[in-house]
Amino acid sequence: MSVTSIGDTPTAGIAEKRRWRYTAPWLLLLAPAILFLTALFFYPVLQVLWLSVIGGSGALTTENYAKLGSSPAYLQSLWVTFNLSFWTTVICDICW
Repeated sequence: MSVTSIGDTPTAGIAEKRRWRYTAPWLLLLAPAILFLTALFFYPVLQVLWLSVIGGSGALTTENYAKLGSSPAYLQSLWVTFNLSFWTTVICDICW
């Protein structure tokens, strides 16, 4: 007498095909949303990150980040952003 697992039964392949048949339409419905997010969100974010490490001559550089740390206007902007983020997080944590 041998012990077989559920995956070894002849109906396991049929169940897998049925599961795919019910899953495939949902994946097709998600395709426009994935394309939309890729085109209008991910690509621009990646482009901005890429441009932030390219200097005026086209070489990789950290020049832009050095400006970020040395300019008082950028530092003030970062301070306000982190301060606002911190207090928003604290308030949301208390309320939930």
